[in-house]
Amino acid sequence: MLPNFICVGPGRAGTSWLYEMFLAHPQVCMAKDIKETQFFNENYEKGIAWYERLFDHCNRSNARGEISNRYIFDPKVPERIKLIIPDCKILICLRNPYQRIQSVYTFKLREGGLTCSFEDALIRMPELIEENRYSSLVKPYFDFFGKENLFIIYYEDLKTDPAKLCKKLFSFLGVKEDFIPKGAYEIVNQAAIPRNVIVARIAKAGARIMRKAELYNVLTWAKRCGPVNRLLYKKYLYENKSLLTPTAKSRIDAVVLEEIEKLETLLGRTFDGWRDFS
Repeated sequence: MLPNFICVGPGRAGTSWLYEMFLAHPQVCMAKDIKETQFFNENYEKGIAWYERLFDHCNRSNARGEISNRYIFDPKVPERIKLIIPDCKILICLRNPYQRIQSVYTFKLREGGLTCSFEDALIRMPELIEENRYSSLVKPYFDFFGKENLFIIYYEDLKTDPAKLCKKLFSFLGVKEDFIPKGAYEIVNQAAIPRNVIVARIAKAGARIMRKAELYNVLTWAKRCGPVNRLLYKKYLYENKSLLTPTAKSRIDAVVLEEIEKLETLLGRTFDGWRDFS
């Protein structure tokens, strides 16, 4: 059995919250034991049979789906999804790029992959900015699936009225729309930093090993286990403080401002709040 909807990301824009909402809904079935199957990018060579097994536990009458945050960055993915699931509904999460870049940076800190300042990270890892070219990332899904099969989740809507967003989202998927999950107003995957960078790197390497071994249930348990997370990480104290120095903002502006204009044309709405962000 194949899914009939896929969220292609990107990460740090509400996908973890979205996953929890889907898990809570009685008429929505997600891939077994794992949030990100990464089938259409990293695991494509495993074949459709492997992918179908991840949904064998689902009822055909349910909405069936998965969330893989890196799909949106791989140009091969839209065509592959269209080939295998022609009528697939596509979900894309969009967040103020200035906020998202900072959130990705703090997530990299959490993994132990970064120890430098925000300004230095923008230079060392140009993808922090480049992966926010939203118009270029969204357009292929418009082209392959059509506007009617595309649902854009705006992070601002998630923060201001999650219940209303859930209703629209569930209606789009054709399931009971007046079901509001208990965790709709809870913060999911909050910013954190490692208590020990070396241990965090070991944990990340262990997660990669578990994915390769397809120990998805163990990996999911570890990620959702409160004591494990408290042992490895502590709250990021500067989560609500902007890291945007004038130099950092200027570097981001050079890419993002033009992309915002293109996205406004593509989606037919304005994002003035993104431009004013500091």
